[in-house]
Amino acid sequence: MRHFVFILLFTHLFSYSQNKISFVINGKAYDHDGVAVPSAKVSFNGHYTFTNDQGEYFLEVYNKETLQLTFKHVGFLTKTITVNNRWFKNIRHNDTLEFKKTILDDNLLKQFTVTSKKIDTIYGNQRFSVEDFELIDSNRLILLLYEKNLKKGSKIVLTDGLQEMIHSYIVPGKAISLYKDFAERVFVITETGVFHVKVNKIANKIELLSVDEKDFYGFYHRVIDTLENQYFYSNYNELYPEVRFYATIKDDTSHFLMREVRDDFMMELYRAQFKYVSGRDKLWAYRKEQETGIDKEIWIGASFFTQDILYQPVYAPLFVKNDTVLIFDHYNDLLFKYDISRKPVDSIPISYHHKNKKDKWNQPLVQDPILKNILGIYHKGGITILKSIDLNTGKPINYFELGFRYVEKVKVVDGYVYYVYRPFESLQKKFLYREKIAFN
Repeated sequence: MRHFVFILLFTHLFSYSQNKISFVINGKAYDHDGVAVPSAKVSFNGHYTFTNDQGEYFLEVYNKETLQLTFKHVGFLTKTITVNNRWFKNIRHNDTLEFKKTILDDNLLKQFTVTSKKIDTIYGNQRFSVEDFELIDSNRLILLLYEKNLKKGSKIVLTDGLQEMIHSYIVPGKAISLYKDFAERVFVITETGVFHVKVNKIANKIELLSVDEKDFYGFYHRVIDTLENQYFYSNYNELYPEVRFYATIKDDTSHFLMREVRDDFMMELYRAQFKYVSGRDKLWAYRKEQETGIDKEIWIGASFFTQDILYQPVYAPLFVKNDTVLIFDHYNDLLFKYDISRKPVDSIPISYHHKNKKDKWNQPLVQDPILKNILGIYHKGGITILKSIDLNTGKPINYFELGFRYVEKVKVVDGYVYYVYRPFESLQKKFLYREKIAFN
């Protein structure tokens, strides 16, 4: 009887040891191109290992039951395969079962494109900073450069598209800025006078020609644009919160008033200043009124209120697009349209210039002289944003963020935005950069 019990116990232990035998499964994980997949997690019933750099794994198994092997990797879809127990029939303790290679499927995410902002350096020099610039054609620029600051001298430089200096000219006196008029003529404005920057196309040289200031401010600076045989100009004066727009026929002395734009709130403060000045100043203003016919309140406003931090010059730009004249009245929230015969054809509400929580509109509006589209300049935490203005709805329809923060002298030409920039707390001089506008 004891022998019988022993035989049964031995038979049970032998049978148990046959089912709980220990062996190793060895395999490899690849992708569909036959490239080994490293660091893939291979697991079953809480036991796991990882593939090595050759995609190979070794997994210890303790019984001959059917297995569910699971493969996981961040770059591939999770895959589970079944290892049937028929594979284990002749396996012995400490044997290694060479398993077939496993192909993992790529984890294809939703397709998208990532593009890096391409910022071109149009002009950079470790000795001179760019103060202002104007494009005169597709390959040449006129730059206003200075070495230390404008007070200590500046020069006008003609460059090509390869940043090579073609010619330069020292600016007499302290330069302020460049100015391009309606006829594409470039001027440099200084504290003591105005000079026409004339480019000799044959010799590829520049020279500065003195311009009478009355002619410059009375004509070149005043005319905004042309349309066929008409000039469009204004009587804008930064010391007065009102502007009038006129049209005149070439070779004709007659002119036509198109629209008057006034900042009523600023005008009220402007005229009210007369109440708060001294009797001596009031007497002076009264005498000026007698001499010129200009209201004494305007004399006081121009002399005193324009120096106040509250004063803001009127801003109402005029643009010509195709055969339409556009006047933006930001004080009445309207865009006015005129046809070629100066007749008003439409008025559209605008609100892009009002404050919002996302960003802040900043003057001026800019027009691409080639593409003729009009863009608003906005700022958000130092980031400059360009928004295209829809002339049919008066609303911004898309936007483009510039790659650098706190840029200066933003200009748009032929689908590119140009600007001056120097990295914060950097020894670099101010360079001229360009980006291709890709609206979102």
